[in-house]
Amino acid sequence: MSGRVIQLKPPKLPDCFAVLDKEEANRQVYQALANGSKLIVNVSGGKDGLATLLIARYEMGLSPQQLIVHHQLLPEAWPGTLEYIEAICRQLGVTFWFDQCDYGGYECGNCGFHYTSSRVDQTICPECKSNTGVELTRLRGVLDLVAHRRKWPDSKVRFCTDYTKIRVFNSRLKQELATIGPTPVTVLGERWRESAQRQQLPWLRERPKFNTQQVRLLEYRPILDYRRIEAFRKLRQYGITPHYAYFAQGMTEHQMFELDEESGPRCSCVMCIFAQPEHVRRAYELPLVKSLVERAVQIEAESGHRWKARQSLAEVIQPRKLANLTAEDFL
Repeated sequence: MSGRVIQLKPPKLPDCFAVLDKEEANRQVYQALANGSKLIVNVSGGKDGLATLLIARYEMGLSPQQLIVHHQLLPEAWPGTLEYIEAICRQLGVTFWFDQCDYGGYECGNCGFHYTSSRVDQTICPECKSNTGVELTRLRGVLDLVAHRRKWPDSKVRFCTDYTKIRVFNSRLKQELATIGPTPVTVLGERWRESAQRQQLPWLRERPKFNTQQVRLLEYRPILDYRRIEAFRKLRQYGITPHYAYFAQGMTEHQMFELDEESGPRCSCVMCIFAQPEHVRRAYELPLVKSLVERAVQIEAESGHRWKARQSLAEVIQPRKLANLTAEDFL
């Protein structure tokens, strides 16, 4: 497995409220929770989200009653992820919520534009503004969105994260305003070393486009300065076995706990656009996910849009052809 080193740069100050000092961010988190508000940890099953959960449960001095884990359920996730997170939450004694996206996939009868909406009977086309939209299908996962939009997400347009995670989380919290308190804190496992975009994230900020008259929601990122190895070691410290997806993609315990480098397998959608081709190829070899990858390949072919700009999923999973060698080839 090839590693990569990311040079950290000081984050830029966002337009909204943000705290760039770690100690000050921690102080404001405790102040926000002092009125009985909840700490809600986003967990997808990967090492980073679980590391933040373990920090919240065992190192912040909070009671289990102050913690909620939220998981955004995805059909494209590694099978068994829901049960894996649920078992950890039982072990830690914390509340577990999970939700799945469910949108209408519409087509404009006037211009043919495909659009997505959570509203019932959203007949107004956002492109041409005509009132001729018709719902074609329900969209409950990333591949449904890809098929409807006829396009894969990319690093600039990450509609997968927007529709299946951020909006799902915000929707659930707006249903729970009476439960989460006036200044709840959502915890995210993002790290500066993961990408250039994440290097700009502050320790603490208000969640954009969420706050209501009743609730001010804060985003807290307690492991921004962590290395990959530190996140894995946090799981080992508290007796949590990493998700099987890492092992299935060829990662060893030595690479997790002893090798200090970045990158490597992801625990997200099986065919995540940020996954390395070699890891998707390994995943495809598992009977558990074979049909899932094959559906993605079919959608790719029907849309005419590649999984990645320079590589298709079909190319990734093709068996490598061996040359028909004869004795003369070795002479």
